[in-house]
Amino acid sequence: MVFDSLLRKGSRPGLERIEKAMEILGNPQDNFPVILVAGTNGKGSVVSYISSTLQEAGYRVGSYFSPHLVRWNERIKINGKEISGEEIAKYEQRILEIANRTDLTEFEASTALAYAYFSDENVDFAVMEVGMGGRLDATNVARERLSVITRIDFDHMEFLGDTLEKIAWEKAGIMKNSNAVVCNVHEVFDRKAREIGKKAYALGRDFTFEERRADENGNEFLYKGKKEFELRTGMIGRYQMENASIAARACEELGVDEDAIANGIEKARIRGRLEIMQKNPLVIFDAAHNPNGAESLRNSIPLFGKKRLILVFGVMKDKDWVRMLNILKPDVLIATEVKTERSEKAENIVKVFGGKVVKEPRKALEYAKSIAGEGDIVVATGSIYMLGELYG
Repeated sequence: MVFDSLLRKGSRPGLERIEKAMEILGNPQDNFPVILVAGTNGKGSVVSYISSTLQEAGYRVGSYFSPHLVRWNERIKINGKEISGEEIAKYEQRILEIANRTDLTEFEASTALAYAYFSDENVDFAVMEVGMGGRLDATNVARERLSVITRIDFDHMEFLGDTLEKIAWEKAGIMKNSNAVVCNVHEVFDRKAREIGKKAYALGRDFTFEERRADENGNEFLYKGKKEFELRTGMIGRYQMENASIAARACEELGVDEDAIANGIEKARIRGRLEIMQKNPLVIFDAAHNPNGAESLRNSIPLFGKKRLILVFGVMKDKDWVRMLNILKPDVLIATEVKTERSEKAENIVKVFGGKVVKEPRKALEYAKSIAGEGDIVVATGSIYMLGELYG
């Protein structure tokens, strides 16, 4: 994997290292407008919606995601096309040399590569998924054109704090120079906007949506922002109406017209979000990895009209997996493990909730499919890294 020698450094929030590295590179992040997307859940979907919409409007758009599912190349795209291995190789050694001089983490080095690549490729916009928090995240080295904050909930509390107010304050750290579009009405966001002389437009207060249809084919809804118009998503789940509305309001703020917004929202896709992998038996992959994601997943299961939930569940030990499983309430639980020291032991999960241990994710999925009847749905969830092993 790219920059795998830096993985041992783990996560170390702070801007000092990335600022030094970007200065050595000539501050490429200053050469194009940057849209920063922070939040606990929905970041990847919102980056996809905004990127697709800006592309529909005729712009050359860089998109940055983390982490990847199967290939590192998935993290960096221009107009939906992944960076090639040859293009990565042009930057990797130079970035690694700078990383060793400035003590960059793996995520910081990846972010530096993305900004340098987007600058060299003359993008019109870069839509950047914040890795963790916001205030001290490497992506925040850029002076943003627009800040976007999706739904916030408890996650990474050892870094971000143990209350929603503390977590919101860390997310609000991306608001430095611009207006913001936010999911949650929160005093922290409004206060931060006032401090910098800007506005925070909040879902439910300043813009909203009305559901028309939600099923296994996607959603239709009336968006009510600067203008009112109908939107459709090809991505499944009622929560995608929330994500798409946030993206639509962000694109309105950037001056994009409603036709480009409608086309961009409908065409946008991202893997591992209520993704139908096969229909008989019905198999769904979903990247839910915290309680809020589990709640969105649970609320979406009825869209498929199935009776019995067979859950293939692999999770990191630092996640609140007890709460996740209490929310998901599977009829059949198959606990599995991811190939990393961070993975929770399948035996520990089964001790609490019962079920069956199948340690290898692919074998766990095959077992789930073998016991699934006509009225059942098989869902693999709990960790993006587990989905990566299933895809791979």
